[in-house]
Amino acid sequence: KGDYKKAIESAKKSLKLNANHVEPYYVISYCKIMEDEISLATLVMEGGLARFPDNDYLHLNQALIALKKNNFQYANQLYNKILKTKKDWIPALHGLSLVYMFQEDYKAALDLLNRISLEDSSLIEVLLNMGVCLRELKQFKESESKFLEALRLSPNNPRAIFNLGILNGDHLDNLKASLAYFDQYKQLKGNSIKPSDRVHQYSTYVREKLEYQGVENKK
Repeated sequence: KGDYKKAIESAKKSLKLNANHVEPYYVISYCKIMEDEISLATLVMEGGLARFPDNDYLHLNQALIALKKNNFQYANQLYNKILKTKKDWIPALHGLSLVYMFQEDYKAALDLLNRISLEDSSLIEVLLNMGVCLRELKQFKESESKFLEALRLSPNNPRAIFNLGILNGDHLDNLKASLAYFDQYKQLKGNSIKPSDRVHQYSTYVREKLEYQGVENKK
């Protein structure tokens, strides 16, 4: 939040000095998207497009706004329009992969993520999304390898840890590992975790399952 605020303040200063630069429009609208202020993000993005109608970064924001509004068909059209002129542009490929993930077309999403990975195999968000897609496609060991790679590149990454907890508990039949990942996740998040957070439900379920297995093994 603080980083977005600083970026917005800096972009506003640049805009006052020179309104003929596209970057401030992109930065402000993107930050507002990330802050879930979609109406304001749209206003700034449209103001930028009025001045710079062919700017790909502003069109990226336009597509991301459509995605945030769950207008998947329009987002798909916008990302594909960008990719017609910038065939392997990673931001557009990644955006389109998110559209497919929201539509639960994990095969199409994974195909795009693999294309990105050929260009840059160290993008954490891409590795995490590949892990999710592979899990949904029931390729559980391959999914685990993507989450572990993300964790290697970004130690203590909460999303990787949480997903490894789910994967080990639900699909790899390693309840002890699952519980350890959930405990690690809770330690990382600390007081920011709400009582209603899914991690409590998952860890309780795994712990009860472990206890039941212990009772059964004693019979």
